[in-house]
Amino acid sequence: MRKKVKWLSVLLSAVLFFSSVNTVLAFPAESPETQQIIQEEETMQQTEDDSTEETEEDSAEQTEEDKNDEAPSDTQDDVSDNEVSEETEEELADDSFAEETIVNEIKTLSDDIVDSEEFLLIDGTTVTGLNDEGKNQENLQLVIPKTITAISSQAFMDCTNITSVVLPESLVNLNEKVFAGCSSLKKVEIQSNKIVCGPNRNNAAYGIFNGCAIEEIAFGDNVTAIPEGLFCGAGFKAGTTVEIPDRITSIGKYGFRHSSVGDVTFSKDSKLDSIGESAFENTTVTIGILPNHVREIGYQAFMDCTNITSVVLPAS
Repeated sequence: MRKKVKWLSVLLSAVLFFSSVNTVLAFPAESPETQQIIQEEETMQQTEDDSTEETEEDSAEQTEEDKNDEAPSDTQDDVSDNEVSEETEEELADDSFAEETIVNEIKTLSDDIVDSEEFLLIDGTTVTGLNDEGKNQENLQLVIPKTITAISSQAFMDCTNITSVVLPESLVNLNEKVFAGCSSLKKVEIQSNKIVCGPNRNNAAYGIFNGCAIEEIAFGDNVTAIPEGLFCGAGFKAGTTVEIPDRITSIGKYGFRHSSVGDVTFSKDSKLDSIGESAFENTTVTIGILPNHVREIGYQAFMDCTNITSVVLPAS
C-alpha cells in the first residue's frame, strides 16, 4: 500500500515537472499589436516583391520594344540605301539618255549651244554662206547667230556637210534655195515667227529646202504659224511624217506644196484655224480628220493629193 502511494507520488511529481517545463519552453502568445506589425511587414514585403516583378516585366518589355525599334531601323537603313541606289541608277540612266538625246535630237538655241558664227560669212546682219573652215567641217550642226535677220539666196546651196540647222528668232528674210542640194540636212528647227520667204516661194524649183533629206522639223515655243512657201518643194526622207504642234494656228500658202513629205498629223488639242492656198498641193498626205478649230481651207489646198481616201470636215 505504501509502495503504491509512493509511485503515485513520483508519477504526479513527474507530470508536474514536465508540465512546468512545457510552460517554460512554450512560445508566448502574440499580442494583437505584434500581429498587426507582422501583418504590415508582410504587406510591405509583398508590395516590394510585386514592384520588383513589375520592374522586371517593364524592363523585359522595354528590351523587347528596343529590339523591335532597332529592327525597323536596320530595315529603314536598307530601304534608304536601296532608294539612294535606285536614285543613283535613275540619274545614271538620265545622264545616259541625255547623251543619246544630244546625238539623236536636234540641238536648239535654248540648250545654250554655241552658234556657228566662226564658220559663217556675214555681212552686217545677213549670212551669205560658209567660210573655208565651215566648208571643211564634218557633220556640221549649223546654228545661225541670234543677231542675224536675213540669209541670202543660195547661201548654203550644195553644202552636203550640214546635218541640221537652227533658224533663230531674229530671222526675218529667208531667200530662195538657201539650203537647196544639202542632201545631208535631216533636222530643221524654226525659232522665228516672222519669217518671210523669197519672191518665188510658190515655185518648187526655188524651194529653200529643195534636195534635202529632212527627217524632223521642230518649232520654237513662240512659233504659231508656218510661213508661206517655207517647205515648198522641200525634200523629205521617204515616209517622214511631220507632227504639227498644238500651238500652230495657220499653215501658209504653198507651205508644203510639191514637197516629198510623207504625211502630217494633228493632235486632238490642235488650235489650227486655217490652211492656206495650195498648202499641201501634190503631196502624199492622207489627212483624214481635220482639227476641230479649222475654219478656212484655201484654194487647191489638197489638190492632187492622191493618197487621201476620206476627209472629215469639222463643224467649225
